[in-house]
This record gives sequence, C-alpha cells and structure tokens, in this order.
Amino acid sequence: MSFTNSIVVFADDKVEAALDKNPNDVLFIEKKKKNKEYTGTVFYNCSLKVDGKKSAGYISFNKDIPLTKGVADPANKDDQRTKFPGTRLNVETSLSRAGCVGRVLEKMTPSYNAQVTKMIEAGDMEEKPIHPLMQTHYSTKKDVPVEYRGKPIPDPKIRFKLDFKPYPANFPNKTLAGQPKTQILDWSTRKIIVEKDGKAREEFSAAVVLVDGTEDQYEPVGELNVHKFITPGSVLKRGRLQLNSANCNAQCVSLPIIASKLVIQKGAEEGWQEDNEISLDDISGDFPGEDEPTTQTVNNGQKTDDGEIDNIVNSLTI
Repeated sequence: MSFTNSIVVFADDKVEAALDKNPNDVLFIEKKKKNKEYTGTVFYNCSLKVDGKKSAGYISFNKDIPLTKGVADPANKDDQRTKFPGTRLNVETSLSRAGCVGRVLEKMTPSYNAQVTKMIEAGDMEEKPIHPLMQTHYSTKKDVPVEYRGKPIPDPKIRFKLDFKPYPANFPNKTLAGQPKTQILDWSTRKIIVEKDGKAREEFSAAVVLVDGTEDQYEPVGELNVHKFITPGSVLKRGRLQLNSANCNAQCVSLPIIASKLVIQKGAEEGWQEDNEISLDDISGDFPGEDEPTTQTVNNGQKTDDGEIDNIVNSLTI
C-alpha cells in the first residue's frame, strides 16, 4: 500500500463507529513486499480503513485524556521505568481515562489478535506471544507482589510511545521528512485564530522547559528533559496517535502506539508524589486538572465572545 504526501487522519469517534459497524474491516496488518529487519526485529505494515478510505494508522482525539503518572526522570535509578528507553519514553493512562481512544483499542483487540495469529499460522510471522494493545494483567515478575502476579488489572493500562528521533531527510512522505516522530505542544499557549472566511483553527507553541541551573533560559522538550514537562497530573488535551508498524522480535509480537503529536496541559502542581503501581490501577473517576487557560482569539481583528469560542472549539481537532 502506498501513501501520498497528504496524510489521512481519522478522528477517534469515526474509528469507533467503523469498528462498531464491522470490527474486522478497520485494522490491517500486512507483510512487507520486501522483508524489513533491524537488529533482529521484523517489521510489518499496518493501516486503518474508515468509510472506504485508508490511512497509515493515524487517529486523532480532542477530548481530555488524564495521565496516571509523569514520564520517568532518567536520573532516578530507583524508578524501574528507567531501565530501558522503551519503558521510560512513554506516557501512561488507563482504559477508563482514555475515553473514545480507549474504547477504540479495546474494540480493535480481537481483530489485532486474529490477524497476528493468522500470519503466524501462514508462516508469515515467527510464533511469539502477542503483546496486547493495552496491559490487562499484572506482570508475573518477582517485583510484583505475589497476590497480584498475573491477575487482571481493574483499569487496564494504556501506553503511548514517545520517539523524538526525526524521520530521515529522504523519507518518502515529504510532509514528515526531517520532522521528529513525536511533537510535544504546550496547551497553555493555545490561541484560536478565526480567518476571514470564518474558518477557525487552533495554534499551539512547542513545549519548552527551563535549562538546568538557569532561571530564564529555556530549551525545547526532548528525550532527555521530557520528564520536566510531562509531570504527574498532566492531561492530554489534543493529539494524534499512529499505529503504522507491527513488529516481531525475540520476545513478542507487538503493535506500538506512537504519540505523533500531543498537546499537553502540564500537571497543576510541582512535586506531586507518585502513587505506587498497585494503587494507581485502583483509581477511578475523574482526574483533577487545571482550569482552561485564557484563550486569545482573532476574528478579522475583532474579539470573539465566549459563546462563539465554544462553538469553534467543539468543531476543532488537530
């Protein structure tokens, strides 16, 4: 399957509606024409189909997704997540918090499992355990209390991968070439711009954090400092996720969910204490967050009242 420079993105509610209509006709996992393997991992194409249109696995959302914890500080060796980049560089939420995105992943799981199983049986994929789209059970490892090992998690965990490496300059899709695979934007910089034709769009600035040891010098959020911005209490306000590549390695078959673009409302308070792994899974209900930031608007040079802003925001996505 080939894609043009125009990137098709499906809204999460549209994907959910398509899954409700035909759950086996939305996610597609296919063997590449030429096997792609890197350090022992074999990669497979993934795509989505909604209303007859195909996409390279992009899903957008514009409803709040509160996070269950901040990103781990790489200097904190007591945090088990810092042992590997794959466990540190992700954002975590849960099924109850993830709203429509969570329901999409839940409804997509049977098709994902069936397609991987079929490819294994056909000899197109090595037989390995299937890593789920969300974590539904506690680990069986010894660092998990005995009474929880292997047991169902009351509120399954969902993780989105952060990848700040840029796409190659010669990447086939010129829209993405040279761009970081994950972009983090700051919700507090939000502006609504109303054009002369009446169409509105949201604008956000790239997230920045203070340079260590300074009081007024800032640097863009990236791999080594993202933990300073995505803190406990943070909320994903807008976003694009990508499920474009399944992979099979020595341990398992998986379909990583990459955070392509996240607009984040930073945690309301500094220095929140992290809950432990077990108690986090039992938290339910709404998660506290800050009030909406002050919105700047431009409407052909005129101010826009709150009612107009609400109507505009309800129609926006990124």
